[in-house]
Amino acid sequence: MTLVAAMVLGTSTARSQSDPSGIWLTQAGDAQVHVHQCGGGICGKIVWLRDPIDKNTGRPQIDDKNPNPALARRPVMGMTIFSTMQPTAANRWSGRIYNADDGQTYAANLTLQSANVLEVQGCMGALCGAETWRKVSDAPGAKKKSAK
Repeated sequence: MTLVAAMVLGTSTARSQSDPSGIWLTQAGDAQVHVHQCGGGICGKIVWLRDPIDKNTGRPQIDDKNPNPALARRPVMGMTIFSTMQPTAANRWSGRIYNADDGQTYAANLTLQSANVLEVQGCMGALCGAETWRKVSDAPGAKKKSAK
């Protein structure tokens, strides 16, 4: 391998370590989120659901736990759950994240632990919880890995 090739590969690896863009599987394995650059920060949009159809209605899942009646009928698939999370340190972004499981929005931090591990932390006041998301693919059009 030439020195130029080694330098290019090294730059590519460094860039991927600090860029969380890609498709991420939530810790519970029930959703995949497309994380991408937007507005000087990062955004996240639900692109896959393990159970896209509501068992009770036979229709696509909707945001029925949202306290805002105008939003409670929107589909969960395609929903943006965080937008313009701003960088606060190397491999770390802060902002707000929406949880469709309870219809609440929380202060949040995303920390890229490695190229394939993203820690997602949500806080309500002093109480915080975190989960680990695993990278499924680099691009929205790439073939998705199974949840297991």
